[in-house]
Amino acid sequence: MIGFLVKKSFFDGWDNLIRLVVMNLVYLVLFALILLLPTAWESLSPLALAALLVPGFFLIMLYTGFLGPFLTGISRYQSLTLKEGWALFKKNLRTLLFFSALNLAVLILTGISLPFYMGLGGIPGTAGAGLVFWVLLFWLGSSQYFIPLLCQMGGGTLKNIKKGFLILLDNPGFSLFTMAGTVFIAAISVFTAFLIPGISKALLFQHEALKLRLLKYDYLEEQNSTAGPGRVDIPWDTLLAEDRENVGPRTLKGMIFPWKD
Repeated sequence: MIGFLVKKSFFDGWDNLIRLVVMNLVYLVLFALILLLPTAWESLSPLALAALLVPGFFLIMLYTGFLGPFLTGISRYQSLTLKEGWALFKKNLRTLLFFSALNLAVLILTGISLPFYMGLGGIPGTAGAGLVFWVLLFWLGSSQYFIPLLCQMGGGTLKNIKKGFLILLDNPGFSLFTMAGTVFIAAISVFTAFLIPGISKALLFQHEALKLRLLKYDYLEEQNSTAGPGRVDIPWDTLLAEDRENVGPRTLKGMIFPWKD
């Protein structure tokens, strides 16, 4: 299943390369504005500068939420118009604002508590810093599913946070792989100034990961309704058949040298 996720993600990104580059360009503009803002206000205090950066953080988070339905559409081989995407964004705006505020709170608390415990030293400092690290990792592992869940299943903030935690606890290895894949895509984007594959491709990977993982839960729900609760082996070959058909028998060699296929 993980192997197919990598293949699907690669070819979905390739087929929608121009769209993803446009999305990345907007990210670059937003980040440039945020990074240039402090240099334009050098006389302000650090606290005032931090206050100015908060709207930038919310803007990036909201833009990520705005892209969500379009990335979900790509993962499902569908296409949304800007009008449809904007309508979904307005519908989810309150939830996205709440989620953005939570992420900002986590960022601030981590920025305060981690240096404090690391400077404390000794066993208490090491234990405190380790606890902060694992809490942050747990939050990142579950929150990576939040916007994909919102776009693919709907629901409110607390409901999707809970679902994210449950998916993480039920699929720790898969969740770590999804996190690692996201970081890897972002890391290799450094060499192209985050244009290709870029942040939008890293986010698309999360949407695709959730889409495929939800097939498991649809199957389990169906089995529980007919056979009752109990251990069930997941027939991934059957569940992924439709997606495999949509991707087709494509290879990297065939993409680069199509005349050899």
